[in-house]
Amino acid sequence: MKAGDVPLHDTRAPEQFTGAVKSPQARVPGTIPGAAHLELTAFYSAADHRFQDPDAIRALAAQAGIPADGGPITFCNTGHQASVSWFALSELAGLPGVRLYDGSMSEWTADPAHPVQTGVEPGAKGGVRTGGGAAG
Repeated sequence: MKAGDVPLHDTRAPEQFTGAVKSPQARVPGTIPGAAHLELTAFYSAADHRFQDPDAIRALAAQAGIPADGGPITFCNTGHQASVSWFALSELAGLPGVRLYDGSMSEWTADPAHPVQTGVEPGAKGGVRTGGGAAG
């Protein structure tokens, strides 16, 4: 997998997405360059104690920049949280070709050659890309 080849979906907390906080599983803070952010908790209805309905999930994905037909790859730190996102997008909302990056940021940041993006607020475009997997 290479950043930029496919639509990527980071399911982690905003602080981890922006690089303000680093997960113990990741070597450096930040996200895979170009990833869209939609925290997995958005898929739940706290009032109803269940997943959002399929139309709401599709709307959330579209608002976050996750294409309905582009086969997004979901990731988190170790693949556990991303499995919830995969389920919501693939099985509930019916988006085709949704995949899960099971190694997620733990695997991505283990290779210093993989770029990491920091400083991008969720929903924003652009950001600071740092070479060699180091955070800026």
